[in-house]
Amino acid sequence: MKVFVLLGAPGAGKGTQAALVASRLGAAHISTGALLREEIKSGSALGQKVKAIVESGSLVDDQTLFECCHGTLVRAKEAGKNSLLLDGVPRNLSQVRILDEVLLKLNLKVDAAIDFEVSKDVLVARLSNRWTCQKCSAVVSGNAEGLAPSSCASCGATHSYARRKDDEPAAVAKRLGVYEAETAPVSGDYQRQGLLHRLDAQRDPEMVYLDVAAVITKKLK
Repeated sequence: MKVFVLLGAPGAGKGTQAALVASRLGAAHISTGALLREEIKSGSALGQKVKAIVESGSLVDDQTLFECCHGTLVRAKEAGKNSLLLDGVPRNLSQVRILDEVLLKLNLKVDAAIDFEVSKDVLVARLSNRWTCQKCSAVVSGNAEGLAPSSCASCGATHSYARRKDDEPAAVAKRLGVYEAETAPVSGDYQRQGLLHRLDAQRDPEMVYLDVAAVITKKLK
């Protein structure tokens, strides 16, 4: 199984592209954001800890993050997929090393890192108009007036959309600041390893998908 790390600031479109690749190329997809939200929803002690961190706009610490996703990594390999997309990890240079160690124990390694590049203005606009279904966690963009759809296209629930606390303006500014300080250097590390592919993620999602798919299919040959 080939492992692909998806990099980029919040709102860069990593989740959108991962969903497309998973449905069209049959890749396994691990979204640490989704895992953390599921942990929060469970109401566990770990979930309560994660909730406080996430809602403050900070990044979840390394130990807590890998505690949430280790079992999912194991199950992803056992599923027998030809590729695995990691969306949300590693988020700092320390996590690059931890991920390498975790993958090595599974006889895996990072085969490529794809960096979704988007300007700060576009990121802020995207995040401020992003809505999450409270029933199924589907994420959509609001209309031109910034309003959410009246019903969820994924689960059919009505009036179920709400803006996540970490998508509120103050939290967005903090998240982007944390990204620049802690996560952006990860791209440089993978570039030094010869594994980085930079993509213009401000284009139409289908255009971005073609570039993402090209990177993945080339590695699978």
